[in-house]
Amino acid sequence: MKSKLYKHVEQLLLSDHIYRNSDKKLVWQIWHKQGLVKGGGFTQNYNDYILRIDFMKAKSAETILRTRRKVIENYKKKNLGHLVMPIRAIEKARRAKAEKYKGMHVYQERL
Repeated sequence: MKSKLYKHVEQLLLSDHIYRNSDKKLVWQIWHKQGLVKGGGFTQNYNDYILRIDFMKAKSAETILRTRRKVIENYKKKNLGHLVMPIRAIEKARRAKAEKYKGMHVYQERL
């Protein structure tokens, strides 16, 4: 059984390329669907805001992005990945960034 979050992310990825290409816009729209964003919603005016108390209740951005990756993975298994994938340039930049930081660990030595 798919979670509510999975269904929302899937719906947004299928509905518009803007959510496939921008992690921030996807996260903001999910928060808006959860009723946490105050103001006009996802519009061209920049008067939207989220209160701290609502932010603490929100699904984490990492959880939403992990769900996005799961949706893409499931659609690729069905050979329908093109329906939910970001444009190639965006995907290539994401892979390059992930490769750059792959295996990178912060090591702190006590003095």
